[in-house]
Amino acid sequence: MANKYDLKIANIPLLTGVMEVGDQVPLGKTRFVCFIKHSAVTGGTVAIGEGVDADTMTTVKDTTVMEGGGILAYPDNIDMDNPLFSITPDADNEKWLVVESTIDDGTVTVVYFDE
Repeated sequence: MANKYDLKIANIPLLTGVMEVGDQVPLGKTRFVCFIKHSAVTGGTVAIGEGVDADTMTTVKDTTVMEGGGILAYPDNIDMDNPLFSITPDADNEKWLVVESTIDDGTVTVVYFDE
């Protein structure tokens, strides 16, 4: 597994629609997501997953419904040995880590690393 200094932190302002998290997953690498924090004023749904480009969600890996807003973070601690999910591109398909939201007044923080 990677070292702590290999962690990347993305703070994404939530807008209605699909937003990319970081750059394209490098070919030959796997992107491991090990922490997610949602913060919103109003309620809605936030999905995190993979896309074949930076503007399209093709596979949902995690979905959170924010009831009336608030803060939700998981897991309690960043655990690089037990990531929440991973994304691996193949020779035929680029892969991106993306967020799709129905909320336009919050942020999502994603901690990840490539290995």
